[in-house]
Formats: sequence, C-alpha cells, structure tokens
Amino acid sequence: MRQTGLSAREVERRSEGSITDAYVMQIVKGSTGNLSIAKAQALAAGLGVDEDELFKIARGIPPKAKAARIQEPWSALTLARAVERIVDSPEIARAVQLLLSLTPQKLTRLLKIIEREAKRTR
Repeated sequence: MRQTGLSAREVERRSEGSITDAYVMQIVKGSTGNLSIAKAQALAAGLGVDEDELFKIARGIPPKAKAARIQEPWSALTLARAVERIVDSPEIARAVQLLLSLTPQKLTRLLKIIEREAKRTR
C-alpha cells in the first residue's frame, strides 16, 4: 500500500468489497489470525498484484520483477504531452476516467485486449 499510495478504503473498493478496509488495516498491523485464501485473493485484487506473487511474499519468498511491469517513469515532457492530449480530447478524457474506475483484474484483462489490438495494427 505504501508503494502504490493506496488507502485501506481504496483497497476495499478495488477488491469490489471482497475485503473490508478494517480487515486490510488488521493485516497491515499484523493483528489478524490466519488469512484465508479468499481474503488473500481479495487483498491481491485490491492491491492490484498477482495472487501468486502475494502468496509467495506471504511465504517469505522475495517478489520477482516482471518485465512487462518494469518501465521507465515518464519524463516531465512526456507526462505533460499526455495530459495535454487528455485535456484536448473528450474521448481520451472519458477513456482515462473509465480506466481509473476499473478493478485491477478488469484493467489487466482490458490491457491484454488493447495490447493484442495494437500488435495487429502495427
């Protein structure tokens, strides 16, 4: 949560209510008993991380960096140009609004579809 800046309430929202913000805070504080598989899956969804990676971390195995997720941060100029395009295009602005409202699981599925489509049009 610290790495992504997510609050417990946001984790609950992104998990579609499968885990409560109060339970997330209990996990953070280490005051929960045994975490069920269902709650661990809900936590992974809320955090936007792969379930398998979450289980590995819970077992003490260090996380592996995924090549697809490792990207250089946008430069200030690239970010400014992206914001300019969002502001100038109602379609892009609406698309960004919708993307921000998706759960991590739905966003991952949509991203795969977009990447396949981008490959076809190249």
